[in-house]
Amino acid sequence: MSTAIVLAAGRGSRLGPAGDDRAKCMMSLAGRRLLEWQRRAMAQAGLEHRIVVTGHAAETIVLAPGEGRIHCDDWAANGPIGSLLCVAPAVLEAGFVLAYGDCVWRADWLSRLLAAPGDLVLPADIRWQALWRARFDDPLADAETFRSRAGRLVEIGARAASMAEIEAQFMGLAHVRPRGWRSMQRTIARLGIARARRCDVTGLLSEMLSDGADIRVLPLAGGWVEVDSGFDLACYQACTAAGADWDHDWREGQP
Repeated sequence: MSTAIVLAAGRGSRLGPAGDDRAKCMMSLAGRRLLEWQRRAMAQAGLEHRIVVTGHAAETIVLAPGEGRIHCDDWAANGPIGSLLCVAPAVLEAGFVLAYGDCVWRADWLSRLLAAPGDLVLPADIRWQALWRARFDDPLADAETFRSRAGRLVEIGARAASMAEIEAQFMGLAHVRPRGWRSMQRTIARLGIARARRCDVTGLLSEMLSDGADIRVLPLAGGWVEVDSGFDLACYQACTAAGADWDHDWREGQP
């Protein structure tokens, strides 16, 4: 079974003062820390081996028994790929599930990700517009391009000029099997380690597409959220407290 690697090093500037003294994954949402929601979903999906990559406010991150911690000393100068590269090569070479520390997902979405074929599999939210319209006055100000063909990714991570360029949105999650990691390594080597470390995941995936990488897309409908700002937290709190069905409720099936 793959290791889950939670990338939780970033500061999260959009959170403002609320993020000064705590890691983003330790923000509370619907009664639990984000990391606790992640932990429960991962355990239900069978991802018992988990590593958290820390950076900003690392001392505030409380791990469960058996979870590993790796600290990214230069987190402020690097992006998510820089955090990923702090993990031991043997762990990466064996295959892993990459998870952004500021996102939460339905447990069955993780199970479907693990079961999906492909060397590198990317879940994608096809109901993204509802979530982005709730979060932003102009969804195009934040959403990135995402296009696929016959189940394979063909474009990701650029600024979109229209909704037509966006089929779905990245969900802060990917399953990278050993051959997928070797493909990532080839692109990292081409970019050079200093440039690659500053990349976010969609940026690296875009570069991989330029190198001919085969990236499979797993379409999913809602069932997740990302927390970038205090407004996001308030929005999700209101949606979960309303008691009505909500497409992006990640708690389905979780105890």
